[in-house]
Amino acid sequence: MALNEKQLREIISLLPDPVFILSESGKYVNFLGGEDQHTYHNGHPLVGKSLYDVLTKEKADWFMVQILDVLNNQGVRVVEYDLAASDVDGIDGDSGPSGVLHFEGKVCPLTMIYGGERAVLWLTRNVTKRYQMECLLRMQSETDALTGLFNRRRFMDTLQLETSTARMVRRDACLLLLDLDHFKRINDNFGHQAGDKVLQGLGQLVTQILA
Repeated sequence: MALNEKQLREIISLLPDPVFILSESGKYVNFLGGEDQHTYHNGHPLVGKSLYDVLTKEKADWFMVQILDVLNNQGVRVVEYDLAASDVDGIDGDSGPSGVLHFEGKVCPLTMIYGGERAVLWLTRNVTKRYQMECLLRMQSETDALTGLFNRRRFMDTLQLETSTARMVRRDACLLLLDLDHFKRINDNFGHQAGDKVLQGLGQLVTQILA
């Protein structure tokens, strides 16, 4: 059985993830869904306003780049970005989660014209927990647990990035690789626990000097 317009609107309005309709000039045309108040804030107060009314120019410019890219290339674009309720004027910070949230946005062009303008559908999903876990795992894979310093893997990845970037952008960079002379003598004469303390002390000293 085909659904009528009223039924479709009810279904869309109950979506747990929010859906924004944004025009090519950056106007909030409509807001649908977002019923999961533990994960999202109420976006209805934004309808009728412009991105530049509620965001800093830098953030609004970023959103506009995504919108116009989708409209001009007619394809779905997946983006990730950070945003807090305090970054958006008109949003009630107490109506949803606190702090900076990480979102995945799926942006696709609409065929309908709104107020004489092209528009996109921007489906938002709060992926903060996933993103935080990814950051934690990345940090653990790139950091030495004993000293807290970046490990060889991070060193080699950074070296590759800096050398490839240097071919395109002229900038200064410095990577520091230390070799502790006669360290085996410390372990042999005083034990591995003493050796661990030496490495920790060296890591703290280097961090303080470079801070």
